[in-house]
Amino acid sequence: TVVGAATVPRMLPTVIYTGGFMTPELNLPNKYRGPVVADLAGMFFEDSVPMHRDHDTNKPVGHTTRVSDDGRQLSAEGLFSIASDDTTAIVSGRKEGFPWRPSVGLKLYDYEIIPEGKTVHVNGRDFTGPFLLVHYSELKEIGIVSVPGDAEVDPIQLAAKAASKAGSSLMKKTFAQWAKENGFDLATLKKPSKAVLKAHYDSLKAADGDDKP
Repeated sequence: TVVGAATVPRMLPTVIYTGGFMTPELNLPNKYRGPVVADLAGMFFEDSVPMHRDHDTNKPVGHTTRVSDDGRQLSAEGLFSIASDDTTAIVSGRKEGFPWRPSVGLKLYDYEIIPEGKTVHVNGRDFTGPFLLVHYSELKEIGIVSVPGDAEVDPIQLAAKAASKAGSSLMKKTFAQWAKENGFDLATLKKPSKAVLKAHYDSLKAADGDDKP
């Protein structure tokens, strides 16, 4: 069931992959188990990607409306557009403070094992082996999980109002006021997530035509 437009919960922009080490569950022919880095320069994605509870494709909860990368990290925003028990568990749980987090579901096309001691430059920083470097991949879906492969991602955040009811009155507020109203604790957000959120706030403010600082 698709949620009505007037009530659809919205996931605000969040970092879904920090560009660093991940420890995902893999099913590779070489039976590799260990840290993984996915090169964002070789990652393919579209703006609309399905979101599932726990990466289970039988448990869809919504879709993204925008996916982007800045060469260092991957971010997304979206809608919890499917009416289901899983969606309710995620949305209601997050409102009560449960730390549901995003997790990228990638299809791997080309990868290599970087040997111990070798350093490579990926996603704007240096990494030293051993680890699995994914040269080319595709973002197939996003899992909403309790324990993501990328331990550095922050919990998802929901808009304070439904997607179709967000008014321009919010844009009369400072970034700190707007963030607090939407349930963000700026003191606890990691720097990458705070930067993504600030960019989103700035884009909304520009669209509203309000130039107040």
